[in-house]
Amino acid sequence: MTPVVPPTFEHNDEPPSRTGTVVLALAVLEYDGELVLGPGAAELADDLDLDLDLDLLALAEPLRPGTKAGEVTTMSVPGFLVHLVGVGDCGSTDLRRAGATAVVDVDPQSFN
Repeated sequence: MTPVVPPTFEHNDEPPSRTGTVVLALAVLEYDGELVLGPGAAELADDLDLDLDLDLLALAEPLRPGTKAGEVTTMSVPGFLVHLVGVGDCGSTDLRRAGATAVVDVDPQSFN
């Protein structure tokens, strides 16, 4: 039987799109009736704008990403697979639910 190797984590002050990973999770929420992407989205948009005129929010809206805690919508943008994770009202319970769902429900193959 092959031993299970737990994942490793490390703290990094860089935005997710600048850490060398190609799979990202970004928070998605509703604010004043508008869809809003969370931390890291602006930097990812800046990184993509080097060669392309892409608006992440415009790409996400047709997918109708859920904003309830734990709802996950996946989209592909050049160079990245992005999981949009609903964070509800951003309270501690909703954030825990969103994090747990992202870890459990996202296809582990997407990280390879």
